[in-house]
Amino acid sequence: MTAVKSWSILLGKFPDFWVHRAGPHKQIYYEPREVKAAIVTCGGLCPSLNDVIRQIVFTLEKYGVKNIVGIPFGYRGFFDERLSEMPLSRRVVQNLNLNGGSFSGVSRGGVLAIVSQCSFEATSSPPVTGKTRARMTINSFEKGGDGGGPSECDGRYRSNTEKVVALSTGWYDHGRRCLKHITINYKGRTTTAKVVDECDTGKGCGDTIVDASRAVWNALGVPKSEIGDARVTWSDAGS
Repeated sequence: MTAVKSWSILLGKFPDFWVHRAGPHKQIYYEPREVKAAIVTCGGLCPSLNDVIRQIVFTLEKYGVKNIVGIPFGYRGFFDERLSEMPLSRRVVQNLNLNGGSFSGVSRGGVLAIVSQCSFEATSSPPVTGKTRARMTINSFEKGGDGGGPSECDGRYRSNTEKVVALSTGWYDHGRRCLKHITINYKGRTTTAKVVDECDTGKGCGDTIVDASRAVWNALGVPKSEIGDARVTWSDAGS
């Protein structure tokens, strides 16, 4: 109780040193008249999505942004030429919070059939060595999880208790590492994981990513404060 009271006093005297105040600011990075804001809901449905869309539109308009659009049916809306952007404004979303679901629609893995027609050649991933530096991110490989469709290597979903990863396109190497194991090192702790999928650089994944299941993070003992984005090194198992 004493500690909480001390922090309250300190924060009360010097709030600007400790927190960034919420709400509109006089100085912002972008010129609102030049901004085009796109709102998209991806993956599965969750409660209050429409409420979130509504509030984002309200806030953007308060900042002076006029060009606001909704992207239909998740990532698919960025690629499918049959789908059109939906202009959004306060008038359009005024009562959106009274309805369930997502006003703009959602989808999982909807861009795969379209993107596969294009050729994305990732050549920027660093060469693999005994200590290849990477950013480790977290993903769910379960059905209905954040990863979308089944694994590229064998068309299967995986439990979050399995130690599996997806590698950036260059490291995935046209599937040559499919179902093989890699060794991951985090601050002296190591574990092995099976490569089951590609983290597609052509769809926004970085070129130095090891996208790992929860089991990998647990095996490496990563503290909660760093879960989601950690610096690691990796190599092919046995190298």
